[in-house]
Amino acid sequence: MAVHVTVWDDRERVAGSRARTASMAPATTTAAAPALFVHNIFTWGSDSTYGFAAQRPLADSRQLLLMDRQGYGNSPDTARSDFDIDAEDVVAVLHDEALAAGPGGTHLVWLLIKNASWAAL
Repeated sequence: MAVHVTVWDDRERVAGSRARTASMAPATTTAAAPALFVHNIFTWGSDSTYGFAAQRPLADSRQLLLMDRQGYGNSPDTARSDFDIDAEDVVAVLHDEALAAGPGGTHLVWLLIKNASWAAL
């Protein structure tokens, strides 16, 4: 795979703490489709200030995949970056069963920043 993917999955921690406080019954983890987050050009996925840190609580209920686009974060640098390259990388992550296997597939979340000049359109 040409890109780095950070995985956030806090379901076991949350289930374990619920089991300790709710009862002595074994903790169960609800199956939910993973979510793949793709950042914009100003940051990378696991960047604590501008990335997806605010979405971390979602990892309590599902696996979150934070893809660093080529040339960002922990992914290798690239001579060329465009939507075609990004789309190929997203498809590769979605087809990687070790990462994106889940009930109902994987949800894709793409962070886009609206350019101020587009507001006039």
